[in-house]
Amino acid sequence: FPTSRAIRTFLGDLKGSNALLPFTLTIDEFFKKSIIINDKKYCDEEQRFLFLKEAIKDIDVSKLGISDSFTKFLKQNEYIYRFFTELSSEKISIDDIKTADTYDYYFEHLEILSKIYDNYVEILDKNGFVDRVTYFKYFDLNKSYLNKFSEINLVFEGYFTKVEFDIIKAISKEVSLNIKFFSNEYNQKSLEVFKEFIEDEKIEIDFEYVVNMSEKKITYKNEMKSQNSFVEIKGFNSRVNQIAFIKASIVNCIQKGINPSNIALVLPDESFASTVQLFDNERYFNFAMGKSIENRKLYEVSNAIYNYLNEKEIVNIERLNYLKIDKKYVDDNIQKIYTKICTKENFEFLCEYIKSFENNNELCEKFDDLVYKLKRLLFISENPLLVKDVYKVLLQRIKEIKLDDINSGKITVLGLLETRANSFDAVIICDFNEQFIPKASVKDKFLSSKIKAMTNLPTLSDRELLQKYYYKRLIDSSKEVYISYVN
Repeated sequence: FPTSRAIRTFLGDLKGSNALLPFTLTIDEFFKKSIIINDKKYCDEEQRFLFLKEAIKDIDVSKLGISDSFTKFLKQNEYIYRFFTELSSEKISIDDIKTADTYDYYFEHLEILSKIYDNYVEILDKNGFVDRVTYFKYFDLNKSYLNKFSEINLVFEGYFTKVEFDIIKAISKEVSLNIKFFSNEYNQKSLEVFKEFIEDEKIEIDFEYVVNMSEKKITYKNEMKSQNSFVEIKGFNSRVNQIAFIKASIVNCIQKGINPSNIALVLPDESFASTVQLFDNERYFNFAMGKSIENRKLYEVSNAIYNYLNEKEIVNIERLNYLKIDKKYVDDNIQKIYTKICTKENFEFLCEYIKSFENNNELCEKFDDLVYKLKRLLFISENPLLVKDVYKVLLQRIKEIKLDDINSGKITVLGLLETRANSFDAVIICDFNEQFIPKASVKDKFLSSKIKAMTNLPTLSDRELLQKYYYKRLIDSSKEVYISYVN
């Protein structure tokens, strides 16, 4: 299945049946378990950053709009990594792009990226690592794992990269492999990969199919019809006003007899979850993406100290008082080291002080894990960093922590990708605005859509179509649909 949520729904539907449950896992897990990497280790995120930092050491990356300073590159390295993974996933080399770029418009950028790529791959090989950029060169099928199964059924929602589809084809020669997919007007390009497996049969729009990849034939075909019986669309003059609409829509659904567990609130911009969380006095919601910690002591204290150290304004001093943070202690102990070189000792001291305000065990554990990972990064760097730069990185990472949402309400709050292979009786979608739909991708930073189209890389238009496909699947499979936007 595409998501863990889809697995839970599938197993929940089988609860009443008197049968052995099939073995279930996500497609991501399936790919990881189905292949073995020969004589190499898989590179984790922290190690990858250090290798990329080493790869750009003698290269002027400012021409790419990227900084080589440690703290800025910590955030920007993702642009380069995503670009490399996209190329390798589609089996495209930087030389292929140079050939397509007839005007040499990107020549200088591509030369720089090509050098970084060569350095990075060399560093990975030298240290015995692989990651998503290089693993396809070294993998074999894990036949002992695959041969445990007499049949594999894969629910396909979205898009296969060339490398992924090559793995799928190889697996289908070992084990009987069925792929279930849905066809609508927006995903026709994604379905072109199946052409060689269904010979002359044409894939029709608005049908559900199952293709047996091993036998190269369609084994199931069923027409899909929209389930919609009610659709409401409303505009509001501010984002917060949508929350009243969301709650009114929930009440409306419950009055119509819809089970609250079958209602979903979909957020095109998942950061809006923290606002929804603030107004959830009735405990309606459970948050699939986890709960934001922006209203927790750990983040509030670290943010208040950071703001105070940068600007001694009345508002920042008052916030220290409000959060019961001793201003004199901050002045005497943190201000004193703020513009000095960060050592392991003063980093640990800073982290322990911030953590002392937090009493949630789960949050403290996640914070400890974050601090451990940061220590691995920060103190291997040859360039010494100032405490104030390290604090900025720490604050960014703290903000990204999410708490698991357990024992909460029955109405699920989730992002678009979490809706894949799921259906709900009622769906509420807010923020239906251009700035959030379609969601921007960091993969589109370095090349124009024209060059991407010429080299068979997914374009901005392809990504938009894929998101339209997800929204259409979600809306068509729901009986009641409520959509709000900011006017």
